[in-house]
Amino acid sequence: MKTLKIAIFGASGYTGGELLRILSGHPSAEVVWAGADGNSGRRASDVFPSLRGIADIKLSPQRPPLVPRDVDAVFCALPHGKSSRIMKRLLKSGARVIDLGADFRVSRAAYERWYGAHPCPELIKTAAYGMAELFADGIKRARLVANPGCYPTGALLALAPFTDMMDGGNVVVDSKSGASGAGRAPSQNLVFGEV
Repeated sequence: MKTLKIAIFGASGYTGGELLRILSGHPSAEVVWAGADGNSGRRASDVFPSLRGIADIKLSPQRPPLVPRDVDAVFCALPHGKSSRIMKRLLKSGARVIDLGADFRVSRAAYERWYGAHPCPELIKTAAYGMAELFADGIKRARLVANPGCYPTGALLALAPFTDMMDGGNVVVDSKSGASGAGRAPSQNLVFGEV
């Protein structure tokens, strides 16, 4: 099996760090480039000591022209709004792009309701919804994959076996979370006393 060359934007965030850990142990993947604005110039294992000896790759500034041209796939583990700002350029390179943020997983109307104006709404309909358990065929063909978040993944996978039994009525899913889903950047609303 061919080893895929992988690039990661947002490699020093929680999602990017976990992605580095998973891909570094995958027999068919090689992370050849990792970007992180605030931590560029440092090694991933300096940001995440648990990755020492696993992912010692040097982090680069997050600029699309710095991504090697021969990468097979690019993961964007960036906050909403940041992936879509670079998406057109990444797709033009010929690589497949997997967005782990919210930029392409919801409709334009839903995005604008929650996050504001979408930087490149024309790409939303081209994205395959990245829930492999339910949409594997579409993902295989897609150049842009919109990875679902943790809440929809938990809810949809739990409900999928029962869709034939549902009568079209409403379903209520009650999910709980801590503050880690908001990312790694410190902000006042994530301080314990504020939460």
